[in-house]
Amino acid sequence: MGSSQTLPTGSRRHSRLETCGTERPPSKTSARRANCANSLHHQPFRGVPALEQPAGAASGNIWIEKGPGRRSTWGPSLADQSCGVAFRAAEARPPQGMPLPRRPPGPVVMATKNASNKDRFPHRPLTLAVVLTLLLFSVPGWQLLRSYQDYYEIYRHFLSLHSLNETQQRLDDAMGAAARMAAATGNPEWEARYEHCAQQLRAAEAAAQAQAPQMFHSAPARRARQINARMEAIERQALELARVGDRDASMELLTSDEYERVRTQYANQLELLAQGLRLEEEARLEEQFSRASLAAGILLVGIPLLLLTWLAVTRAIRRHLARREAAEAALRESEEINRTLLASLPQRVFYKNRDLVFQGVNEAFARDLGRSPEQIIGHDDRDFFPPELAEKYRADDLRVMQERKIVTLEERNLARGVERFVEVVKAPVMDERGEVIGLVGLFTDITEKKKAQEEIHRAQSFLNTVIENLPIMVFIKRAEDRRLVLWNKAGERLTGKKSEEVLGKTDEELFAPEEARHFAAVDQRVLEERRLVEIPEEVLRVPGKGIRILRTQKIPIFDEWGRPCHVLGIAEDITEQKRAAEKLREFAARLAENNRELQEFAYAASHDLQEPLRKVRAFGDRLALKYREQLGEEGKDYLDRMLNAARRMQMLIEALLVYSRISTRAKPFVTVDLTGVVREVLSDLETRLEQTQGQVELEPLPTLEADPTQMRQLFQNLIGNALKFHQPGIPPVVKISARVLAAAQGGEAGFSETLREGQPHDRLFCQIQVADNGIGFDEQYLERIFMVFQRLHGREAYEGSGVGLAICRKIAQRHGGEITARSRPGQGATFLVHLPLRQSGLPA
Repeated sequence: MGSSQTLPTGSRRHSRLETCGTERPPSKTSARRANCANSLHHQPFRGVPALEQPAGAASGNIWIEKGPGRRSTWGPSLADQSCGVAFRAAEARPPQGMPLPRRPPGPVVMATKNASNKDRFPHRPLTLAVVLTLLLFSVPGWQLLRSYQDYYEIYRHFLSLHSLNETQQRLDDAMGAAARMAAATGNPEWEARYEHCAQQLRAAEAAAQAQAPQMFHSAPARRARQINARMEAIERQALELARVGDRDASMELLTSDEYERVRTQYANQLELLAQGLRLEEEARLEEQFSRASLAAGILLVGIPLLLLTWLAVTRAIRRHLARREAAEAALRESEEINRTLLASLPQRVFYKNRDLVFQGVNEAFARDLGRSPEQIIGHDDRDFFPPELAEKYRADDLRVMQERKIVTLEERNLARGVERFVEVVKAPVMDERGEVIGLVGLFTDITEKKKAQEEIHRAQSFLNTVIENLPIMVFIKRAEDRRLVLWNKAGERLTGKKSEEVLGKTDEELFAPEEARHFAAVDQRVLEERRLVEIPEEVLRVPGKGIRILRTQKIPIFDEWGRPCHVLGIAEDITEQKRAAEKLREFAARLAENNRELQEFAYAASHDLQEPLRKVRAFGDRLALKYREQLGEEGKDYLDRMLNAARRMQMLIEALLVYSRISTRAKPFVTVDLTGVVREVLSDLETRLEQTQGQVELEPLPTLEADPTQMRQLFQNLIGNALKFHQPGIPPVVKISARVLAAAQGGEAGFSETLREGQPHDRLFCQIQVADNGIGFDEQYLERIFMVFQRLHGREAYEGSGVGLAICRKIAQRHGGEITARSRPGQGATFLVHLPLRQSGLPA
């Protein structure tokens, strides 16, 4: 299973896995090694591509890199030491002067190598020792056994013959005795006994003939039979005489000399037969003894030689076992290293046989399936994945084995029910005959990589969309040849040149020579200084649009080695802005002139209106003094109204004159101690404080750069209003405090957006708070109270001209600040004045 897309080979080095084995007697260890390719869990699969050995390098050797200043040598590979898997490092280097051929990546080769003779099991010495042992103990032993058996058989045979010979002698004596008794007594019972012994004698003779036919046909045997027949004839004749009653004749016949001679001859013949049997027995026993002696001699001579042979074989086996134990220890160490390596790999590794059955997996692979390696080995993809996914994996595996080449795929995969993206590399595994015996796969979870790529793609698309739709021109040039590689739509609209027309071209091919030289000089400066370069104004002649003025910024783009590779340019057409700015400057100049004239007019008007107003008040006062009594009640009322109106008009003119003087008679900014200013104001307002029984709580105020007279006017109006607009029956309490804060904190402190706009974040401001417990006001009238001649209460309730807070606002604005307020009806009011501690230019 698994998948991924094909990796570029290029000049990358690859390595090849080779498996070698040695011929040795079957054992648990060798069987385990023989099955090493079949179980990656118990014998980790070490199948990674490797480099060929350099020409002239001994088979089974690997290149060992010992580090700087140390010799690098070719040494025996692990395959030659442990008959396991030989791994050749991809970065191995041959000895100096020996080129290392490069090969394209190919299938994993499982090649069997014969071990050297010194590592082979000593089969031949062992076989020779076994054969010698068998020959030494089988032939003489068999001969000894046969001699013993023959000796026993001969002894038993001749013992039987001797027994038969003695039996014949006893029967012969019994027959003679029975015959004599029959002759002496005439009793027929003795004749019957005689016949019985005769039958037994014939049976004994037949048995002797059967056991020793050569003896039966010998001359002594024939002579003994003839004598026995003659003796039996005499005895039967005697029995016949006794039967007829002639016992004397019968006894005479049985005691005759002839009968005795015949019996003596028969006894002698039997003795001769017994001697012959003994001689033959001794001869055969001597022969068997000679054979046994020969076998024993062979054993006595061969056993020392055999012991020497087995001693040599034992030493050879011990040397072999020692080498084998060392090789197995090296193999176990290698297997442990490989097992640890595979266990620590984040990649998933698996190995399948030709039938696409899992033969080995590492822990990471098994963990993804929620199983142990033992639960996976012996099963195929259909046991773990949905049918359609399993069939796809199997089709990919079959294609890899059929095409016999490495395949890299990228596909979706399921791990514990969670879908993910994986990159799989599959390679066929072939034996030394070139036959495919399975495949090995390695796959990596690239889900996060795919997500990152998708995010990068979306970000790139978004960035491209943003760049294409920016209202300003964006372009990018290659640093090496200054050819354009990006040109957005704003550039097309500005220059009238489509991106297809400009991409791949230089400034010299697109613009006038003078403009091209200017652009090239700026690009060179950007690359040399390796920083942002800003051109406030540069001229570009555009067909159909005339001369356009651009504000351009160029910045170098660096590659991963820190070298400038591109130049990014951002150009904004400020032609209309320049025209609008010029018009704005002209309008501002005219407006400033109009304001100056208006302020001068207001001042002059206020000043000039005071003279007739003073005359009106003077003549009105004289009229009231000299002719008041002569006027009627209605005349008195008219006179009072006229004088009151004149006083109000005088107050309004004076207030307007003060308001105009804020700009016309302003003083330069100096360092002002606000605490001292407030104390002077409180001294001026001492009488009003006594009249209202008011109280002012003053906290330390900061020192700032300002117009001291206007600061006095500011606090005079704010504190005076707080004392004036107090609640009936409640003495006024005024609290004056301040704090210093940066412009960046202005949002939390209540600065207006207009004041915060364009201010450096670290510029310090002073926030002055003047809070009272007066009648307060509704905040919907906040803007109204700062306008000239605007009042929230009638003149009958509270005196005043309605210009005081307008003067405060104008003073704050002149100092680069602002004034605002927070209030609720009946709950007092808090006026907030925000002024910078330092002015950008002291005369203002």
